[in-house]
Amino acid sequence: MDELIKQGQWWWLVSVPVLTGVFALFGSWWGSKLGKNTEHWQWLRNEKQKEYIAAVDKMGEMTSTLADLVQEKPTSEVSGDNSFITPIIVLGPRRVKKSMKAVMSQMHETLEILHEAPSDTRLKRAQDAHGLLAENYDKFLADVRRDLGVKD
Repeated sequence: MDELIKQGQWWWLVSVPVLTGVFALFGSWWGSKLGKNTEHWQWLRNEKQKEYIAAVDKMGEMTSTLADLVQEKPTSEVSGDNSFITPIIVLGPRRVKKSMKAVMSQMHETLEILHEAPSDTRLKRAQDAHGLLAENYDKFLADVRRDLGVKD
């Protein structure tokens, strides 16, 4: 050590510990930042998952109720009670919101067909509308799975 000072290379004695400390501080800061980002992403995913589960459950109930109406009352009057269709708000990417709106509008369209006067064509139109509703519901589920990063 004395030889380094005599040779004019005293800066080695100062720079090595200082640089070691700087790199240690930078490494701990960077690791903390990455940990916070991961923690936030996981929290956000869990919150989305809770909301999507509630939305999927509610849409599933409404879809099955409509399916029962299509199957049980094909040629009779359907009551004007559509209180089982309630608005659902989902916070997510545009594709999820768009597919959810498609499901909701198809539900209303199917219900409107069922409120028409009973006829043979009403049954066929209601069944076709419900088939389209099922396709839109499946697309909504696929979009939700895609947003949550769920792989098949």
